[in-house]
Amino acid sequence: MIAVIVFLYIVVVFVMNEQKTVKNFARFWGNFMLYGIIAACLSALVFIPGVYSLMNAVKDGATSYSLFHTFSSYVNYFSFLIGGQCVFEHFSTICVVPLFLLALPCLFHRIRRKEATPAMIVFALCLLFLFFPVFNSIMNGFGYPSGRWCFIATFFYVWSSIQCLSAADFHIRKYRKSIACMLAVFGFVLIFAGRIVLNINNEVTTITGVINLGLSFLFYHLLAGPDKKSCAYLVTFAIVCHTIATGGVQFFPGISSRLDRYTKYDEIYNKLAYSTQRAGTEIQDSSFYRIDQVDYISDMKITDKKYANTSYRPAHTPPNETLVFNTRSLYTYLSSTSGTFFDFYRNVGNSPSYYRRTSTYGNDNRTRLDFLMGVKYFLGNNPKNNPPTGANEYASFGFSKKMTSTLGVDILQNKYCLGLGCAFDSYITESEWMKLDYPDREQALMECVVVPDDVQTSLTHADVKKISSGAKRASVTISSGADLFSGKEAAQHLSQGHAGSIRVTQNKDDFTIHLNGDYTDHELYFVARGLKRDPESTNAMKYSASSGKSLLDRMRAHLTTGKNFDDGGSFVMNISTGQIKKRAVNGMGTIQGFSNMKDYMINLGRFHQKETDIHVSFDTIGDYTFEAMEVLAVPLSTYENQVTDCMDHSFHAEEFENDRVSGTVDTEADDSMIYLSIPYNAGWKAYVDGHTVDTKRINTTFTGIPVTGTGTHTVELRYRPVGFTFGIAAFIAGLIGCIFVCLLPKRRKGEFDA
Repeated sequence: MIAVIVFLYIVVVFVMNEQKTVKNFARFWGNFMLYGIIAACLSALVFIPGVYSLMNAVKDGATSYSLFHTFSSYVNYFSFLIGGQCVFEHFSTICVVPLFLLALPCLFHRIRRKEATPAMIVFALCLLFLFFPVFNSIMNGFGYPSGRWCFIATFFYVWSSIQCLSAADFHIRKYRKSIACMLAVFGFVLIFAGRIVLNINNEVTTITGVINLGLSFLFYHLLAGPDKKSCAYLVTFAIVCHTIATGGVQFFPGISSRLDRYTKYDEIYNKLAYSTQRAGTEIQDSSFYRIDQVDYISDMKITDKKYANTSYRPAHTPPNETLVFNTRSLYTYLSSTSGTFFDFYRNVGNSPSYYRRTSTYGNDNRTRLDFLMGVKYFLGNNPKNNPPTGANEYASFGFSKKMTSTLGVDILQNKYCLGLGCAFDSYITESEWMKLDYPDREQALMECVVVPDDVQTSLTHADVKKISSGAKRASVTISSGADLFSGKEAAQHLSQGHAGSIRVTQNKDDFTIHLNGDYTDHELYFVARGLKRDPESTNAMKYSASSGKSLLDRMRAHLTTGKNFDDGGSFVMNISTGQIKKRAVNGMGTIQGFSNMKDYMINLGRFHQKETDIHVSFDTIGDYTFEAMEVLAVPLSTYENQVTDCMDHSFHAEEFENDRVSGTVDTEADDSMIYLSIPYNAGWKAYVDGHTVDTKRINTTFTGIPVTGTGTHTVELRYRPVGFTFGIAAFIAGLIGCIFVCLLPKRRKGEFDA
């Protein structure tokens, strides 16, 4: 963001300079390029791996935007600018002071008369950028439109004001009409239109705006006075008072909730003290393992009183617990997570970890996925944070209680633990893999590796037709809530796995699916294929519900709740059976969501004879359509039959650090591929029996190491950031260049320079 503005500023400096000869042009841009190359060399060591990570991360959200912001954003602009509130949403707060409001007409007059400085022109460009989403997208790394960069605009606003007000030829009396008109318009928009008529400004915005406008009027008289020296002291004192006053408004009890939010930050430490994941620090195990826990076991919203008694996990947890405790959890919250990792979760239908591109929430406690990722421990019941039903029921097949932590958290251990990976001697291609249904895709990962279609390998090609998890559609009926469907026939279609539609007229509308058969020793999965909500139907229902209100009331509601992005069809679907409560989330229309969400698959755990009802509800009104809704029963026998073979060829990790892994593996085929549950990264270098081997991307996102020959092999992985060697060389070259430039004789005074 800063680099873009710096470049624009340099361009403006050159264009405004009067010495635009060919010689100066060449020298100007020559110096610019030279300094840029030196800076790039000095930063290459961190810049190259940083670019690699960001290029492989997901940058786009599930949002669509037009050429303009919403009408409500422009209506609110001046009020929020004066009141110091978020202007165009997404962190676009512009911090202004009364002097800026006073200098605003002066700035435009100087720009109009072509007397502006480079800072003033860049200020005008920043103002232009703010008004159009496409520029906000560019300034956010070509991601979703965001106002994160508004601190740059604020910098140029203040800098331009200082230049304008301190100019030798500046006479504020010349601008008294413009200043008076501007303050009057701002006051009208802020108080009369924004607060009295439309009521879109809250108390903080209104009070802060009145303070800014009042001090602007005071500054006008001070700056227009004859005594400039005393004026400087008075203005400085008034600015200090302004800072204290506006800050006090932000934290004043009764009109702002910021003080309440500020004091609640201490709650984070209280929550960490009783965090379920904290129990992971008490596991004493020298082998490689990962831990899992409850993904989501409550549909209650976060409230101060209820939070302590529920395991509700919002998309952004207050702290990043995995980093705080340094545990080996499957949970992550990182903006630079590789996009292929999310592709994997989408390909296996892991909905709980595929709805927000900055967060993953484990494997939905799915038996096969937990095994393939080396999950050895499950953090269960927590008497401090979990509801009375507990969390042990969520552990996948094979877990049993091992110990209780000092916090009272049950720690369960998996009798089937693969560790870091294993060796396979066969493969299928990604296109073949994607033709399988979700349970069969998981089963395929336990029998072979999946390689990209364009990769040549000497492994044996597996027979795709023989790969089967044994999953079958459960026999179900709709026993309640059938009025949500478009007639009884549609409900019957749902029970048979056919397409249909649902009309949700109020939040939490639900229906019940009744299991007809006995599915002992099966895992149950609720699957909604091609499920989507029609935003137009939702808008029509909302408008109909508010049709009884006056036009002014509807206008107020629109201007208060209007957002930059249209309703993309997002929703939350809650699914529960017995003690198991989970959810599937659609993130369309949200800046952190995914735009290619289609199917939703939720693990409901092992079948229990006494729990034959599955409850499904939606949080958003509107018309929903689906290609199929069904319950899949996946037998655990096919899993157990394959587990032994995988563990017999497992990779025995003897040493493992953040940047080095070593161990042994036994192979029985002439050509094998070691699957490691480490997300693929070009920085990993593999050595098999002392020989360098190129790592491969397999199973969509994980690391594969080719091995030739039978017997026991020694395998080592070493990690160096991408471009590490080049970065060291570039840094040395940049350092030499920097010293050389600094030692050059100073240029003649007045010579045009970058």
